[in-house]
Amino acid sequence: MRAVAVTPGKEGFELIEVPESPVVKGKVKLKTLYVGICGTDKAIVNNALGFVRPPPGEDKLIIGHEGLAKVVEVGEGVEGLKEGDFVVPMVRRGGNCFHSRFGRQDYCEDESFVEAGIRGLHGFQREYFVDEPEYLVRVKDQDLGVFAVLTEPMKNVMKVIEVLQHAVARYYEVCEDSTLSCLKAVIAGWGTEGALLAMALKYLGVEEITAFSREESEEKVKVAELLNVEYFATKGGKANVRDFHLFFDMTGSPEVVVEGVEGIRNNGVVVLFGTNDRAPSHELRAEVITKVVEKNLTIVGSVDGSKGNYEQALTLISYWYARDKRVLEYFLEGAIYAPEEFGEALKHRGLKAVVKW
Repeated sequence: MRAVAVTPGKEGFELIEVPESPVVKGKVKLKTLYVGICGTDKAIVNNALGFVRPPPGEDKLIIGHEGLAKVVEVGEGVEGLKEGDFVVPMVRRGGNCFHSRFGRQDYCEDESFVEAGIRGLHGFQREYFVDEPEYLVRVKDQDLGVFAVLTEPMKNVMKVIEVLQHAVARYYEVCEDSTLSCLKAVIAGWGTEGALLAMALKYLGVEEITAFSREESEEKVKVAELLNVEYFATKGGKANVRDFHLFFDMTGSPEVVVEGVEGIRNNGVVVLFGTNDRAPSHELRAEVITKVVEKNLTIVGSVDGSKGNYEQALTLISYWYARDKRVLEYFLEGAIYAPEEFGEALKHRGLKAVVKW
């Protein structure tokens, strides 16, 4: 069968042939339907991430971590899944850390975990794979079809919301009518996860959202308009945003984060989600630290998510599918590629590129 693979430590990718694995007791065989491509995949292909590694004893890694698959065979002893079910496979798998014992490997305190298509475990950019049922999230609303491939990036957003809810418990400002409608949010980085985050915030009742990115595209503008988000491109300059309560950084840029700290209101929450090892360094001035203290700010980071976050993600995608399907359609407009077009998919300039298997 075909698969897209990299050799960690080297730049580039290959479309290779690999043998299919047979289903065994306690496991499930799956036919890959769609796999999304994100910045992590691009960085892996460009050999820009130092933690990428193949499974033990191998020199190649099959990449792809945003999967949607169909159950084609169920091994003996497997319950809760049947042939024909659509599932989203989880990315991070538990290691020896304490938190993995109760399904929160996203909070692993060490590096003993593996991540499908990223470190120590083959990913989903292949025709078939065999997996453990506990790492498969069933898509209950099969009408979603290809849109369910957005579950993996959306689960990251749901983890961000989870972290935010813990952070604002320190100082939780609500409006006079007890809702969140009067809070102002800023999203730095209007890519896939920035737009998905706006969808989650709108669902929670946050009405006033401003988003910005370096470059503008037709898809980004369309999604912003549908979500009633004020969006603009900085074109390399500063965003100059001020007077808001919540700041979400999807860029990983130190300069952008500092600007957010400087512009946020007292008692605000800054959530750091983006990573970018190639972003220019930025001096952390003493007055910035003073502002964090004097403004009583909360700054938190977030990565990955739990199985519960995957399920929440599917619920939210179903909500938007019913409310305004066009939002989801713009994510995938002109974005579906064949495996042989993987190189072109990496160059896609819209919100999301997807490989159809």
